[in-house]
Amino acid sequence: MNDPTGEQLYLPIEELKARVQLKTPKPKRIFCNRDIRLSEITWIGFDMDYTLAIYNQPEMDKLSIRATVEKMVKNRGYPEFLLEMPYLLDFPVRGLLVDKRFGNVLKVDRYKQVCKGYHGLRELTKDELFSLYHSKKLRPATPARYHW
Repeated sequence: MNDPTGEQLYLPIEELKARVQLKTPKPKRIFCNRDIRLSEITWIGFDMDYTLAIYNQPEMDKLSIRATVEKMVKNRGYPEFLLEMPYLLDFPVRGLLVDKRFGNVLKVDRYKQVCKGYHGLRELTKDELFSLYHSKKLRPATPARYHW
């Protein structure tokens, strides 16, 4: 098929197969079950669930941390020394809950049970976690107390 300028818009499938040598084995290929007009796509996002791509996690974490710190300094009035402050990439970064009352960063499971907790860089002991979070049901949707 040609567009009004005479440029070919797409190739017949047999000609495409003849031109393209796929190096990816069939079980590892990605297939789509519907047509998408890429000319109508404005944004493409990645949800980081590893279903379609394998990410360079340390680089993604660096980018995420750097962008967050820059926004904190530029838009929220945090001190500029944060831009030069070192950070740990092996510290938990995803799926965290902040307890605003006690200043703890928590890792919870799908059942809202606290698995790990930190106060700053100090890991809370099992006894501390038990006394703070196991006596009553954790309610992460309480915005006055918790923030995802």
